[in-house]
Amino acid sequence: GIGKQLAKDLNKNGAEVIITARRVEQLEEVKKECQFPEKIHVVQMDLANIEELTQIAKDLNNKFKIDMLINNGGISMRDEFKNLSLKMAKQMMDVNYLSVCALSRYIGEGMVARKSGHIINNVSMAGLFPVPLRTIYSASKYAVKLFSNSARAELRDSGIVVTDVFPGYVQTNISANALVGDGSAFGKIDDNISKGMKVEELSRRILHYSRKNEEQNKGKPSLFKFLFVDYSRLVVDKFYVKLAAILSCLDDDIYKFISQIKYKSQIKVMRKAQ
Repeated sequence: GIGKQLAKDLNKNGAEVIITARRVEQLEEVKKECQFPEKIHVVQMDLANIEELTQIAKDLNNKFKIDMLINNGGISMRDEFKNLSLKMAKQMMDVNYLSVCALSRYIGEGMVARKSGHIINNVSMAGLFPVPLRTIYSASKYAVKLFSNSARAELRDSGIVVTDVFPGYVQTNISANALVGDGSAFGKIDDNISKGMKVEELSRRILHYSRKNEEQNKGKPSLFKFLFVDYSRLVVDKFYVKLAAILSCLDDDIYKFISQIKYKSQIKVMRKAQ
């Protein structure tokens, strides 16, 4: 997926990388595929267990000088709101939002002390405008976006850069691993996903524009930069999706129109996959 490709690309450039996931065996496979496996550190972490990952974050902060945190983990959904359980909703909010808060808080502690660091949050286009059949997913990603906006303002004078990434459809297993209402996996790959951007291209763009954001933050804030060359928010998708995101922010009535069209198309995609 995206995290695997980012780890490989960062490692290829000589970075020492900590990779985390629930399944250690999968992390070990990623490590083997990296150009410099001796620079890869494998750490087991469950993003749904906020208390445990908070302690892990504290331990990592004490052990390593972490200068970049990429919050990339997450789970999506493929079901109507009327079918979901609150247990599934809580799990999604823990994994997609609260884990970002916890990791940013305790990994960021070391960055603040050193007055240097970079936090990159994979928000998703669902964080720009709500997507039907993704009610809780959209809510969790919108929460990450607002968290990033507030944290960016607070941390700028501490030398910390915050970058948001808003990918559209990317060729990963996100739809197969997505949850349906009862908490089980959807188990299918959407047509939209299979035709999406390759992870190699997304990783390249994330790392390129993240460096641009670091360079931009070295200068003084300006209205021109904020309006025209803002690298803190990277939207990666087709032009019409970017336009829809902009329009949805400008006028709620326009969003309602877009949402109704999107709902019908998403229902068709889900039923076709089933």
